[in-house]
Amino acid sequence: MFLFDKDNKKNLIFPAVAGYGDFFLRAECLKYGAKLAFCEMLSAKGLVYGCENTFELLYCESTKNIGVQIFGSDPSIIKDAIQFDCVKKFDTIELNAGCPVRKIVTNGEGSALMKSPQLLYDIVKGMKSVADGRAVGVKMRAGFNQNEKNAVECALKCEEAGADYVTVHGRTADMLYSGFSDNSAIMEVKKAVKIPVIANGDIVDLGTFNKIAEETQADGFAIARAAVARPNIFATLLGKNTEIDIKYLLTEHFAKLEAAFGERTALGLIKGHINYNLKGLPNVKDIKVAALLAKNKNELLKALKQINYVTHI
Repeated sequence: MFLFDKDNKKNLIFPAVAGYGDFFLRAECLKYGAKLAFCEMLSAKGLVYGCENTFELLYCESTKNIGVQIFGSDPSIIKDAIQFDCVKKFDTIELNAGCPVRKIVTNGEGSALMKSPQLLYDIVKGMKSVADGRAVGVKMRAGFNQNEKNAVECALKCEEAGADYVTVHGRTADMLYSGFSDNSAIMEVKKAVKIPVIANGDIVDLGTFNKIAEETQADGFAIARAAVARPNIFATLLGKNTEIDIKYLLTEHFAKLEAAFGERTALGLIKGHINYNLKGLPNVKDIKVAALLAKNKNELLKALKQINYVTHI
């Protein structure tokens, strides 16, 4: 079970990030100081009905300090999903009640669960009944929309059902990733519940980290998009002066993906990371275009070889 440090600023977490949170990035985040890193969110139905792509998201070289996030809306299916042997080897299980993506929400999953706090209770209660000592958490938003900011009500229901912690993203679901995260929404949850609260939203550097820590008094902090771009952000937030070699990061990332999934799949997966890792860097436009248009391993590595950038964060 994930244990929180008494010093809340040491409880740094890389949350589930769909399309980006592969095993290599999770390992990099842990290397730089994250205490817990999550696999990409998994469909409970995909696990129960044997979807091969769902199981691939669980690939890990090590399960130490790795969590699994499940999405769904049927308490019995979610309960069955977390009893699979491939899920049992992870000691932190999290319910996604925060994803704002339309195809998830229209199925009554993700952030749509916040519209029914009692359903949240039923799902968490079922998860705890078969958790066998694993930590059970819930990731939610400030609310489903600006008129339904009910994170406190939902968090209290999760606590009542036995959740070990809640993570709160300060945006409402209808905001998607626009605007700014509302730290006051996280603070209200922190004041209302006795279980640990993890704050999420807009942590991009030491300044924003200190701001959310002060304003929420949360027990931990989740860093998502900033960590996709620069996994060494965790070291920075822990007060360590680090730098990262972007060429090495991308080249090694591709090599690990290729070894695990083959060249074709690795090419598709790495291209999203190229966009993130090169974003904002000077004189890389032509390199980025060449890398994104690469049709095979040799073309990709030829493009990446031109990168000559070591950056601090």
